[in-house]
Amino acid sequence: MKTRVAVIGGGVSAERTVSLDTARAVRDHLPRDEFEARAVEILPDGTWRVGDARPEAPERAILRLKSARTAVVFIGLHGSLGEDGTIQGFLDVAGLPYVGSGVCASAIGMDKARAREVLSSHGLRVAPGLELSGIPPTEAVALVKRQIGLPAVVKDPCGGSSIGVRLAGSDSALRRALREHLGRPGGRVVVEKFIRGRELSVPVIGNASRGGDLEALHPILIRPLGRDFFDFRSKYDPDCVEELCPAPVDPEVIRRVTEGALVAHLALRCDGISRTDFIVPQRGPPVFLEINTLPGLTAASLCPKAAAAAGLPFPELLRKLVRLALEKSEGGR
Repeated sequence: MKTRVAVIGGGVSAERTVSLDTARAVRDHLPRDEFEARAVEILPDGTWRVGDARPEAPERAILRLKSARTAVVFIGLHGSLGEDGTIQGFLDVAGLPYVGSGVCASAIGMDKARAREVLSSHGLRVAPGLELSGIPPTEAVALVKRQIGLPAVVKDPCGGSSIGVRLAGSDSALRRALREHLGRPGGRVVVEKFIRGRELSVPVIGNASRGGDLEALHPILIRPLGRDFFDFRSKYDPDCVEELCPAPVDPEVIRRVTEGALVAHLALRCDGISRTDFIVPQRGPPVFLEINTLPGLTAASLCPKAAAAAGLPFPELLRKLVRLALEKSEGGR
């Protein structure tokens, strides 16, 4: 009998379109000899649609999945209410196993400020930075210039796919970027010193929360073409970026970023697959940028490319992730 997998995509975040692409790619590439994939879409209004059924409340959709003997939920969501532990907690309460990290790892990984704190305490180097909230943009500009300097990178603490990331090289650009975040009710922002260097990304596979074996895939060298950093367009437009895997860099750099990615995956107790990004300056150790606990799995995504370079085709990668989810579930009983 085939293992029934519900693949959730869509969601309510700004990354909804990317999420739908991920969910479609997962459904299309799950080995059909072993798995029966079923589409579940979270609509912009928060209702769920299971297969061809009418949209319904999440709790009714969960009952539908359980009555259909769904074995695993493959979370293809990105952004808020997808990567931040919310859906993970909901599935935990419902008793449905899922691919990926649990509530705690997801919540910390999604919050760039918290991830910086946790991973710097585990020895990873982070860029000089500030977390700001409840401060007028004009005062924030002065504070950033005094403590960090320009150019600076302004980030939404809980945004993904580089949405809302701004590189500010002048007072006016910094003020505009800060106003974009701090001008909203409850607005919060992370500002980091811009560090010029090579960007490398390292996927790690394994269930750290269960003490399982971890496997780091080949690091990927990311070269944005005609842009200062790996922004949203670079991530999803192949004409705007060059992604080289295995990364053609010195073995010592490979060793350092690989060790750093393993530290990050283990420190947050990630499960399934994570992807950690670094900037490697001309001098000094790699600088941690962020960890993604639900990395994209589209045709343009980095993790499938790294897996293929390691001799793990996309269908085999997905099979492995589903098996890790089942192992985690069985270990928790």
